[in-house]
Amino acid sequence: MAFNRKAKLRDNIEAIRTVFTLEKEGGAATPEEREILGRYCGFGGLKFILNPADNLMDAVHWTKSDRESFPMTAELHSLVRDNSKDEREYKRYMDSLKSSVLTAFYTPPPKSYRQLPVRSMNKALPRPPARSVGRTRGVYLRFRC
Repeated sequence: MAFNRKAKLRDNIEAIRTVFTLEKEGGAATPEEREILGRYCGFGGLKFILNPADNLMDAVHWTKSDRESFPMTAELHSLVRDNSKDEREYKRYMDSLKSSVLTAFYTPPPKSYRQLPVRSMNKALPRPPARSVGRTRGVYLRFRC
């Protein structure tokens, strides 16, 4: 199934709207609201939300492929602005969304066997897979001198 930017943006906007409503009402989420919140996926593939969307003239600076998302992005900005106490809180919310865009595809590097903690006073380290030929169980230790 292909990534549908419009559908994901719509789901995210509805989830954010639901969160703001729940915060105002102070109640628990209903099963329908939980379903809406469960469709939130972040903004990793939706980098166009970082573009200015205050008025229609801002759309001129958008790429052609992103222009179809301008109305929903303007709705997102308006929703966040309307539910913010002041400009500082609005900026904080938008910085959070920006962080969601910029870090969505970050995967931390895997820990190598050399980064694992020492397991005994002998400074024993687990053996790398290449040095454990023929054995699939047990603890592999390599002693450093």
